Amino acid sequence: MELKELMKEAGIVGAGGAGFPAYAKLAPGADILLVNGAECEPLLYTDYIILSREMPMVLAGIKAVLEYADIPRALLCVKEHTAKRLNLKDGEKLADRISLKTLPDVYPMGDEISLIYQATGRIVKPGNLPITAGVIVYNAETLYNVAAAVKFSAKVTMKWLTIGGNIPEAIVVRVPVGTPVSELFAGYSITVPEEHAVLDGGPSMGKIIDPERAVVTKTTKALLILPEASEAVQSKLLDADKSVARAETACCQCTRCTDMCPRALLGYPLEPHKMVRTAKQAAEISPAMVLSASLCCGCGVCESLACCQGISPKAVIAHYKDVLAKNKLRYVGKGELSALPEREYRMIPSSRWACVLGVGKYDKMPVFKGENTDFDRVEIFENSPEITCKPIRISHKADTGRTELICARKLEELSRTYTDAGSQFVHSIQQVLEFMYQVSGNRRCIKDVMSKIDYLNTLKGFKWVSDMDYQYFACIEALRIAEKELNLDLWKTCPEQYMDLEEPSSLQLYFEYLEYCKEKSLQP
Repeated sequence: MELKELMKEAGIVGAGGAGFPAYAKLAPGADILLVNGAECEPLLYTDYIILSREMPMVLAGIKAVLEYADIPRALLCVKEHTAKRLNLKDGEKLADRISLKTLPDVYPMGDEISLIYQATGRIVKPGNLPITAGVIVYNAETLYNVAAAVKFSAKVTMKWLTIGGNIPEAIVVRVPVGTPVSELFAGYSITVPEEHAVLDGGPSMGKIIDPERAVVTKTTKALLILPEASEAVQSKLLDADKSVARAETACCQCTRCTDMCPRALLGYPLEPHKMVRTAKQAAEISPAMVLSASLCCGCGVCESLACCQGISPKAVIAHYKDVLAKNKLRYVGKGELSALPEREYRMIPSSRWACVLGVGKYDKMPVFKGENTDFDRVEIFENSPEITCKPIRISHKADTGRTELICARKLEELSRTYTDAGSQFVHSIQQVLEFMYQVSGNRRCIKDVMSKIDYLNTLKGFKWVSDMDYQYFACIEALRIAEKELNLDLWKTCPEQYMDLEEPSSLQLYFEYLEYCKEKSLQP
């Protein structure tokens, strides 16, 4: 079996947090392989432990990729403090065609785009994949899994992760994917103190989880127990609507968020202060500005360090990113970019960033506790025609296979509720708009779709809804069967054939909605 198929069969995904299918990166055209062992965020030592204990396996995975993709060379990229602990020097040859590349101890070094520039001097054009710059990037753990698949035909059923924060001893463990976090903590006698939160991931870009419900996934890099009063937790508790409201009154347009943005410093057309200005002035948003929101890496520098008014440009940008993601839109840049000269002087030392987040005192070298499979159960999810996903319990000895289907976001979607009729109305109509956009396939209507969704979002919070509006709540149910009901290819050429259906279709409901808006003098 060739390597690409072997990686797919083994269920190897990006172990650094993104979860991108590793086999899909093996595209032709790369002349360099970068191994990301930089540990982007504070308190994380997973990559260091893997490299210190399993360097031969990582190198074997690198060699397998180099040979399969016919890539001339590879750079193992680590931060300076990691290189010192490994007793390695910049440029040191680790194996044939494989050398070490040391990176400065700054944040967010480990972010893929920043890593590529720092290691090669190349800038990935906005909205493009690294392969367009002749680069393939894999996490160190991902390449460990590649070697395991090649040597032992092993599927990804185990996960390396750091457990740290406000606990007596930070540890790194290797446990089955799907292990309940509560059982994992109990197995190592770890308790969560009162007024503390548990983060899946780093203190900057990780997410708050419920340890009683969450499980270890293929993308779980760390589990951190941090005080709720810390900036690392408080930044994640910000209400998006309140943050936008604060921006309307407090933003002074100082531009510090843009000045410190790591992506903007690489020449990317991302200007957080202008995003905030749209909330402040309710100005018309240009399609280009909205699309540029997809370039944000979510590092949080703009909200935790740059802003002097306590505003979260990140929250405003996240709102636009959600709109883009729902409509499957992204920014695609053209032309050459160059990093700003001041980038060198605006990089943030990792130690300073840890202090900004209030986690500096928890940064301590972990103890490797080895591999542990002594758990009563693990949980994975499988597709079901009845519901989006359902939990099933299996023995830890079973081969979980492609367990990337573990996805807390799916569960969150299932449990989401609407606080008022206005929100439900917005949600239903927004689904219709998204569906219509998908059906039409017309990318020229991006601006129109954006303006409609932006208008609908202004309706959030309304506690009233007319009898006529309730009819359109049926759009949600109609959209569930739309794929079965409509022949999309036929509709594109003969839409009139679907106007005489016995049961109301999504299209009919949409057209009725347009007529209703016309009668009420509303903007559709």
